[in-house]
Amino acid sequence: MKKTLLLLALIPCYLLAQSPFGQDATWYFSYSAFGFNGYKKVSYTKDSIIQDRTWQVFTVTGLSELKTGPGPDDIIQDTNAVFNDVLLSTRNDSVFYFDAQGSIHVLFDFNANVGDQWQFAYPTTTLGCYALPKATVMAVGYDTINGTPLKYWEIENPMDTFIIQNQKIYMCASGYCLPTKIYKDVGALWYSELFNPSPNICNGNMINLAYNQLRCFSNNAINVNFTNKACDYWSLIGVEENKISAVKIYPNPSNGFVFIEAEKAIAKTEVYNITGQKLRAYTNEKTIELPEQSGLYLVHITLENGGILVEKVVKE
Repeated sequence: MKKTLLLLALIPCYLLAQSPFGQDATWYFSYSAFGFNGYKKVSYTKDSIIQDRTWQVFTVTGLSELKTGPGPDDIIQDTNAVFNDVLLSTRNDSVFYFDAQGSIHVLFDFNANVGDQWQFAYPTTTLGCYALPKATVMAVGYDTINGTPLKYWEIENPMDTFIIQNQKIYMCASGYCLPTKIYKDVGALWYSELFNPSPNICNGNMINLAYNQLRCFSNNAINVNFTNKACDYWSLIGVEENKISAVKIYPNPSNGFVFIEAEKAIAKTEVYNITGQKLRAYTNEKTIELPEQSGLYLVHITLENGGILVEKVVKE
């Protein structure tokens, strides 16, 4: 009888035990940075104690390439590319990250309800930004992707209008920004830096063109492919993924529309602002309407053979 009572007393503790974000998870990202393109695989390696807190250490492996010409073989491939580890910690449904300065911040707050806020990075005004990097929850709901329901938090960064190169641009007003939709198990579908808030530049002197776009995610409960292409095939990147020759976007600058000419069929085209927020998406179209507001946008083209091209376009 005593053993039974002891077992019953322990059951609630077991049920309330929290699984850390990323447990048994693997992410695959397509990425582009400083002319290099490639793929990254993020997977759990070990636990580490830092500042009296247990951190999950995720190792990032992958392939990096630099395209040197228009042909499919004009590629410098770096099979020994080294990427920084990702350190994440979970407490009370909040996910913390360990930044490059050795500080700890709340990355995602999955306890937040509509109207709640959390500060996800340290404040900085060095690049013309003035607002605190706070996420405000605008909606909580579910998306069904590949038949899998994924709970999301839709958030808004602090926004304001900036005069950049004599143009009014409505954009994130803090030195760091988060993607606008975050999923409970998966995280965000897009990062400038993996599992970190994206650096933001409000004075217009430079643009952060690095991006990591989620390709696939899996853990013990779900398996989701966001691109309908194989998740892990590093060896095919030079053959299939970088066939981006003979792609032309015009006019640039544009008064509202841009046209795309490509030898290969276009799978989709997406328009982002310079903070990484997706504004529009098109399928199999070669005429793209830009947002109404003047400014600088990133046109992200995915070809049916998997080739990816990101082009800066100015809307006058």
